[in-house]
Amino acid sequence: MHHDDALIDRVEEELRAQAAHGLLTQGKTNLGSRWAKRVAEEPQRFITPDLRIKREALRNFRRDRIFVIEYGGVNLNPWLPRNWTGGRRGTRRRMIECLDTLKQCGDVELLKQYPCHPAGNPHIFRRDGYRYTYRWHTHIHYLNVLNRVLGPRLTRPFVALDLGCSYAIFSYLLASEYPQSRSILVDFPEQLLLAYYFLGSCLPEVRIAGVKELASVPAVTREVLQAYDVALVPVAWYQRIAPGTVDLFTNFFSLGEMTREWFTRYLSSPVFTTAQYVFTVNRFQSAPSYDSDLTILDYPVWDRKQCLHFQITPVTSHLYRRKRLFFYETVLYPSQSFEYIGRIGGEAMRPRPDRPSGDMAMAPVAGALDPNGASP
Repeated sequence: MHHDDALIDRVEEELRAQAAHGLLTQGKTNLGSRWAKRVAEEPQRFITPDLRIKREALRNFRRDRIFVIEYGGVNLNPWLPRNWTGGRRGTRRRMIECLDTLKQCGDVELLKQYPCHPAGNPHIFRRDGYRYTYRWHTHIHYLNVLNRVLGPRLTRPFVALDLGCSYAIFSYLLASEYPQSRSILVDFPEQLLLAYYFLGSCLPEVRIAGVKELASVPAVTREVLQAYDVALVPVAWYQRIAPGTVDLFTNFFSLGEMTREWFTRYLSSPVFTTAQYVFTVNRFQSAPSYDSDLTILDYPVWDRKQCLHFQITPVTSHLYRRKRLFFYETVLYPSQSFEYIGRIGGEAMRPRPDRPSGDMAMAPVAGALDPNGASP
């Protein structure tokens, strides 16, 4: 059997295991308006009502932007007449600027080492011999920041948890750069199916523990992870991750998409407070992109003794949109975003208190989506 067919068979088995344990989020409504809509609609694009995988949809999930709206996710060949419109010309300009930013930040060698993988069949932008998408270029930058700041500090093998992993670009890059590391990915179960397919396509020998495997163990521990490279943990099973298991806790944008309730729960959890390091990129202010009152004042970034890296991220600042037919204009993000890496511990690691209640299973942690349709 062809590897891709066998991989999709395994993804389908994982889907049925999720359903058997009542983990699927489709139809849930307590996620906030934006993500309630997405989890109600997006799974139908690649999952049938009888829990089968639509194979061609899965093979093309990045091109068709299932669950993930990829800025620049179209064919931007400048010789095609449809790309002479202002919107397409502006998008092409922004994609060129992405490469310029990586060069200026010293990230471009990593892009050469890890060009955009074609799994999911995305529209890949090509320039000067480099291959990337908008989302890919952001994660290349994040990997280089991690290398510079934490590379000398992380013991190997280490365990990284990515909260709101989407389809696992960062985990793929981390596994490639640090092959002895282990990853725990936390997101909506349907998103984890895309991560299963993406990682299985990029890393054919990867050992993935999904619901099917994790259901037989009382907790996700370092000992359990010895048998796997990646553990896919649906948000409803977050509390199954044993304290002290995680060395590096990462989150890219999704903390700022949550209500204060879920934000506080994640950052107050033993999984987080017993980790060694946190690496997060988030908006200074969640509103108006999301109906949340969170700001940077709520993040555990204020102990200068714990801080190892802080800056405004250079990879998400602006986009271009069409202005009349053949022109375009600059559109700034509603809020700029910060990068922070720090040690975990002390009062600075405790988020502001709130009124936690309800079922943690429905905490919204999926990948970011800005008002202009870009997903950093």
